[in-house]
Amino acid sequence: MYSPRATPWTCLVAMNPAALKTNIKDLKMNGILIANSDAFTDNDLRKAQVTSNPLEDHSLDGYRLFSVGLERLTRAALQELGLDAKTMDRCKNFFALACVIGFTTVPWI
Repeated sequence: MYSPRATPWTCLVAMNPAALKTNIKDLKMNGILIANSDAFTDNDLRKAQVTSNPLEDHSLDGYRLFSVGLERLTRAALQELGLDAKTMDRCKNFFALACVIGFTTVPWI
């Protein structure tokens, strides 16, 4: 979440490895990192020029990492509505927003 008054950030949603690589520097240590694990495939990592999967290599141990299969879970939640795959994929941002709200407002996290 970006706000000129809220730097460093307390929460970051990384929808893919390139977004994580670009924006992780703005997330404060022990900040909440929500990563779309469905987008961290070998091909996506190669496109972002990342040599290892940061969700698995302990390079993010200084953050509160929530690895969430946003695409998979969004499609599962919407499958009975009869939407096509492209339309369901457009909804993953709203799912991510719900995660941000949940992870940042629950006092035990």
